[in-house]
Amino acid sequence: WGAVTELGADRIGHGVRAIEDPSLLVWLAERQIPLELSPVSNVCLGVYPSLDRHPLPHLDRMGVLVTVNSDDPPFFNTSLLDEYRHLAATFGYGPSDIVRIARNAFRAAAAEASLKQALLAEFDAWRTHHPLA
Repeated sequence: WGAVTELGADRIGHGVRAIEDPSLLVWLAERQIPLELSPVSNVCLGVYPSLDRHPLPHLDRMGVLVTVNSDDPPFFNTSLLDEYRHLAATFGYGPSDIVRIARNAFRAAAAEASLKQALLAEFDAWRTHHPLA
C-alpha cells in the first residue's frame, strides 16, 4: 500500500504479493496501476513453488493491469519470449490473451502518453501483418 499511497507510484515492479490483500487488488484494478510481474524469477527465488501456482492469472482476472517481464534474463535463464510461452503453456493463455498482456506493457511504460499511443498504434499495425494464430 505504501508504494502507491505514500510514494505515489504509478506502477509497481515485482508487485506479485499484492495478491495477499483483496482490497489492494480492487484498488489497483480500479486505478489501473500496473503490476510488472516476472513469473520465472518468482519461482526461481522461491516466492512461488511452481509456475502453475503463480497468481498472474488471478490478478489478470481481477482486472489488475499486469505486464510480464523477464527480470534478469541471464541469471534466471529466461527471456521475454519464454515468459510469454509460459503464459500459454502453464495458464492456457491464447493469442488474444498474449496480445492483451503485451499491449499492457505499452500502456504501463514510463513514457509520455503520446509516445505510448504511437507505440501501441505501431504494435497494432505490426500485428495485422504478423498474426499470432
